[in-house]
Amino acid sequence: MNYYHQAKIYSISKCLLVALLASSSFSTSLLAIPLPMVTEIEEAIAEENPLLADEGPSNQRSETYLPSSTEAAISSASIRPVDRIVITAEENIIKLTTQIEQAKQASKEKLGGENDWLWDCIATKLEQARDSWNKVNELTTRGREERASFWRKAAEDSEASAEGMRQLVMSYISGQKETAKQLEKASWNRYHLSDAFTWSLKSEEALDKADQIQGKEGDFWRDIAEQYKIASNYKKKAAEV
Repeated sequence: MNYYHQAKIYSISKCLLVALLASSSFSTSLLAIPLPMVTEIEEAIAEENPLLADEGPSNQRSETYLPSSTEAAISSASIRPVDRIVITAEENIIKLTTQIEQAKQASKEKLGGENDWLWDCIATKLEQARDSWNKVNELTTRGREERASFWRKAAEDSEASAEGMRQLVMSYISGQKETAKQLEKASWNRYHLSDAFTWSLKSEEALDKADQIQGKEGDFWRDIAEQYKIASNYKKKAAEV
């Protein structure tokens, strides 16, 4: 190997070594090596001794080296649990916004006849779920993951309630009165319980604010906390009927 090729390979290899040392681990750092840099080393070797060169372009080999499923797994594994929660919350907020508009449109079109008012209940419950996912996003970003987990449960309960109500109204629309009768009690039970849980969280949140503020404003939040507590208890009793 002549001096030119030695110098070229040495220079590129040095860059690769720096990239490897900068990485947290050798195995994962290999994935971050730029393909053009690898290609230059191979070309330099091939110029000196063609018998040492691998068959086919290096970019074709790299495509078969790492399957797309593996790439996705590596990308997914690199996401922190906290970031994953935020991503989930944001995705659900977008999804729910679309569903809210659909429910409101169904209400305007009076789908379900005399039971079309159920679409308003569905829209309200979906808005409740979206608000809860917003709280999950906010609290997680502030590092309060444990508190965010309660709001996540509230969001999921509200979504489940909305889906139960949707099944109920669709049963009315399709004329399945017996099915609707069976779904009605369970749907309203879930509806009331999700309200009760969400409002209990709002009560605790208002009480936290009251404890941080003195004077009339603190009294205001303390009163809000009490009102939410009363409403939550009322909903629990309604679910028992």
